[in-house]
Amino acid sequence: MRGKKVTVSVLLPWELNEKLKALAAGCGRTRSAYIRQILRRYLRYVETRDDPEGPRVDWEI
Repeated sequence: MRGKKVTVSVLLPWELNEKLKALAAGCGRTRSAYIRQILRRYLRYVETRDDPEGPRVDWEI
């Protein structure tokens, strides 16, 4: 997903922010990159969840 980007602000509970920071650091990503990956996979899941023969979304990041 290259190209134009926009900034989005989200208020997170402190605990969720800490979990995201730790998970992102554990796989060598920034928090923003980790959140983008989560959103990409979720959108792929939403787009394909009703297709029983469609691809399964791998939630491992």
